Amino acid sequence: MKFGQLPTGKRLRYRGETYLKDSPLQARRESDGNTKLIPRSAIVTPLDTEGVTITEPPARIEREHIEPALKTLQAELITAITRIEPALNADQQRQLQAAITSSNAHFLKRLALD
Repeated sequence: MKFGQLPTGKRLRYRGETYLKDSPLQARRESDGNTKLIPRSAIVTPLDTEGVTITEPPARIEREHIEPALKTLQAELITAITRIEPALNADQQRQLQAAITSSNAHFLKRLALD
C-alpha cells in the first residue's frame, strides 16, 4: 500500500522501521519518536489493518478511460499555448500544437490502442 493511502493515526512498517502516521507526509518512529517525511508514493506495510481498505490499482486501464483523458490533456495543452508570455508567433503555435497532437498519437500507439 502507498503511504498516501494509509489513514493518519495508523501504524506502518517502512524500510524496516515501525512508524505511526502523523500527517499526510510525516510519520513518527516508534523506537525513538523522531519524525520522518515519507513520500505519499512510498510503499509501506500497514500494521493496524482495522479501518484500512487496501485497494490494488487495476491491472489494465481500458481504452475508454485513457483516450478521453488524453484528448482532454491535449486540448488543455493547446489552450495553454495561447497564454504563454511572451506570446508565441503563429508559426510557433502551429508547431507546438502539431508536436502535442503527434505526441498524443505516438503515446496511443505505444500503448497499442491506436
